[in-house]
Parts: sequence; C-alpha cells; structure tokens
Amino acid sequence: MAACRSKKPAAPASIATSDNLRLIASYPIAVKEPSDLCLSPDRQSLWTVSDEEGEVFQMSLTGKVLRHFKSNLPDLEGITTVGESSLAILSERNRELEIVDYDGNVQSRSKIDMPGERNSGPESVTFDEAASVFYTLKEQSPGLLLTLDRNLHEISRTSLNFAQDYSAMSYEATRGHLWVMSDQSKSMFVLDSNMKIQTAFSANIPQPEGMSVDYLARKLYVVCDKTAMLYIFSFADY
Repeated sequence: MAACRSKKPAAPASIATSDNLRLIASYPIAVKEPSDLCLSPDRQSLWTVSDEEGEVFQMSLTGKVLRHFKSNLPDLEGITTVGESSLAILSERNRELEIVDYDGNVQSRSKIDMPGERNSGPESVTFDEAASVFYTLKEQSPGLLLTLDRNLHEISRTSLNFAQDYSAMSYEATRGHLWVMSDQSKSMFVLDSNMKIQTAFSANIPQPEGMSVDYLARKLYVVCDKTAMLYIFSFADY
C-alpha cells in the first residue's frame, strides 16, 4: 500500500531520564495508537502495529511510514521480526499469535493460553533468533513472561514481580539480554538469560507502548500510544 508521509521532526520533548539514558530526538508518526516496536534485521527500519486500525506499519528510523498492510486480527498489541522476511503479530483480545510475510500473508498461527479478561491478555512479543524462541508478556494481575518455541508451542511461563506492570519488551541479541519496559514504573529493565536484572533505565514517557533496542548503536527506540510519537534515546553501556 502507498506510504504516508510523517510530519516534520519535533524538537525533543522535556522527558526526565536517569543519568544513563538521554533523549536525542522525537518524531510524530502517522500511526494511530501504536503498540509494540521492533527493529528490522538490517537495523534500517522499524515495525509497529496500530491497536485502533488493526494494521501493521514499517517505518523509517525517523518515523516515516514506508509500507503498511491490514491484519485480519483485532486488537493488535505485539510485533517482532522472524528471520529476514517474516513477522509475528499478536492479538490481545483473541489470544492469538500469527506468523506473516511482509505483505501480511499468514504462514502459521497459534492460540496463547493466558488468564484474565479479554483486554488483559498478551502484551508485546519478541523473538530470540539464536534460541529460536518467542517471548510474550501479561501486563499485570499477575505479570507473566511466556516462552514459546518456533512452532508457537509453550515452553514455560515465569511470574514477574520486579515492576508495577509490564508493557513491552525487546530481545537484544548482541548481549543476549531481554529488555522489559514498565509504563507505571517508568523504567526499562535489562534481564539476563536467568531473568536476573543486570541494569535499569528510567524515563518519564507518557504511556509508552513499545520499544526496540539497537545495542550496536547504543540507541533505544520507544513509541507512545497517547501522543503517537517515536522517541529515540542514547544509552550508556553497561
């Protein structure tokens, strides 16, 4: 589908951060209610989904929409790249995870067993290519981390208790760490393979709904549901 033009870059907003994190740019994006965020395999673009529109968007690193397609899933809350040419997209309401190509053609799908009301299902999805596993979250009541294999079968589930809620995550392959973001705690936690916290960053972002980490560039990308903004931070090594 034809790409939309993003608005002009905005001046960095006044967002308080911890000393190890610095806001370097912010851009308005032409995506209503963006949820989740992931970096493309070549680190040159970003993918997000629209909760309101049920669409999938590929954006430049400055928020310009490059392509988009309609999904057949409602209430999209998660997206991640799988290999070089596929995506996994997540429906909170349906408790369903689909693998699609870059045009939206469905390759496989699976239901996710997660307790709670219809609007209290899985949030965010990310993929560890080396281990060939997916991770997905339950936001709260209780907070859960589910691990699924490449065929979307559940391997394990882990209770989470280090934050007030769990709104997004990003698997960072260079260090093998899982970054987990909490909206209510205003923080991003970096977990090792044993789910132990290695470090944390904080930022007073209004209603963040997705993040993606580029460790090689020391950059953190965050999308905000409330303002439809893309924020770019630099972070200190750890």
